[in-house]
Amino acid sequence: MSELDRSNSSSSLAEVAVVLLSKFPAAGKVKTRLTPAISPDQAAGVHRCFLLHMARRINRLGAAELIVCFDPPDARAAMNDLLADCGKVSLEAQVGGDLGWRIAHVIATVGRSHRRVLVLAVDSPDVPTAHLSNCAAATADTQFVLGLADDGGYWCLGVRAEIDAAALLHAGIEWSTDRTAEHTLANARHLGYSNSAGNSWDDVDQPQDLRKLVARLEQSTDAEDRELHGELCRLLPVDFLRPAVAK
Repeated sequence: MSELDRSNSSSSLAEVAVVLLSKFPAAGKVKTRLTPAISPDQAAGVHRCFLLHMARRINRLGAAELIVCFDPPDARAAMNDLLADCGKVSLEAQVGGDLGWRIAHVIATVGRSHRRVLVLAVDSPDVPTAHLSNCAAATADTQFVLGLADDGGYWCLGVRAEIDAAALLHAGIEWSTDRTAEHTLANARHLGYSNSAGNSWDDVDQPQDLRKLVARLEQSTDAEDRELHGELCRLLPVDFLRPAVAK
């Protein structure tokens, strides 16, 4: 990333709180759709790599505050230890209920201190900095912005704190389907919120998604991408990686 890009992205995020939604990376509890192509321990390692990579990236980009919204609630101490080398991180436990309830609650909580909030998962670790910057910048003038994912969901959600996140996210959304983004945008329009769609990117759910990511990282000239590529190659079995790195 050039110094100009870094400066622009930092200015875009300087007034935006960034929430990372993440489970604690315990085997059998995260990235379960990557098994049996890789083991539960390796899948947890992938999730751990993604979480740490995203936390370091967000802090380097100068967000107003980084909040990791974690699950399960009793993992606070373990999550704090895990993130110790990632810079300043606030921790907020996830509440019960579906994804809509969890996102709405953390938006309401963080919105007491910040006028603009960007909510991300950790499943799109190489999302371009320009995409993050654009979604963050859009919240200056737009009440609601989605960064769309290729599977019909979204890799980020940006809001202004004045919206009613519960009304937006508690009803009418089929989570984890190819209509999740469509339903969320429909709710925003029904509520009369100004809205926009940010740049699209993909996320990692299935083994083929992870292979695609590794192949993309291998071709990248970005230092952060290359660092993540090395971490994943050290973690993943050679037989799993071969389709991604074959010449």
